[in-house]
Amino acid sequence: MLFFAALEDFHSKALTSYDGVLENEKETGLEGLVNIKIFASLLHWAKEPQVQIPLEGPTPLRSIVERLHIPEEEVAVAIRNGKQVKLDTEVEPGDTVSLFPVIDGG
Repeated sequence: MLFFAALEDFHSKALTSYDGVLENEKETGLEGLVNIKIFASLLHWAKEPQVQIPLEGPTPLRSIVERLHIPEEEVAVAIRNGKQVKLDTEVEPGDTVSLFPVIDGG
């Protein structure tokens, strides 16, 4: 239980420390693109902190994570347009998604 409280605290602090992460509106002018923000150790796979991926329509977030070559077990928290979502959630062109890694330590 202590682990989950610490994890929740970390993610709460991480979310408030990055400008623009908790957006309640979709990005404008990005028709056809989903904006992905990648944090911390997930950059090992993605290489860029922010990417825009073209979409033809609603797409499961899991599919986008695969396209970025990020192992899905490394993604602990996904935020879509300001709300936490699961990897099965469909994202649409114009959405902004932030991906946060699993945190370990003692």
